[in-house]
Amino acid sequence: MNHYSVTPVLNTHPQILRDFPLTLEDFLNANMAVPSHLRTLEHLKPLVARLELSESFWRQFVLFHPDRYGSKIIIRNDDVEIALICWLPGQKSGVHPHKNAALNVTKVLQGSITQQYYRPDHQRQLVLDQEVTVSAGEITWTDRYEYHQLVNNAEQNCITLHVYTPVRE
Repeated sequence: MNHYSVTPVLNTHPQILRDFPLTLEDFLNANMAVPSHLRTLEHLKPLVARLELSESFWRQFVLFHPDRYGSKIIIRNDDVEIALICWLPGQKSGVHPHKNAALNVTKVLQGSITQQYYRPDHQRQLVLDQEVTVSAGEITWTDRYEYHQLVNNAEQNCITLHVYTPVRE
């Protein structure tokens, strides 16, 4: 009698798991699987990159303001906050860190956004250190206590999805 060991395909090909899109529910479950005090950007970045919300879903949260960026919370619980932020050309956030030591990964859903990173100089003044521009489907991030600013330098509207963990206060 022959005995065969059957190994599930997903276990033999971990690349499939890394490339498979995540629903919102899958994302929330995968994020909660790691205790909040052990989460890092290396944990969060691939989850947000794989998070796929249908356009028909996220469109219901779109809110543009003529004088400032528009923001709507999609979900907020004790573990995570996910918000949709809408940027008209030229709109920007202030330079800020995130309260409560929150990690942040931002996914561009439409358009492009420029993230500017700041560091203190020898006189403890914040100065621009670097900037990166990301387009639809790409992510950018900030670590705990990192100062940054987001700017829509493009000529078209931009829509971004922001994931914070732990939750900002």
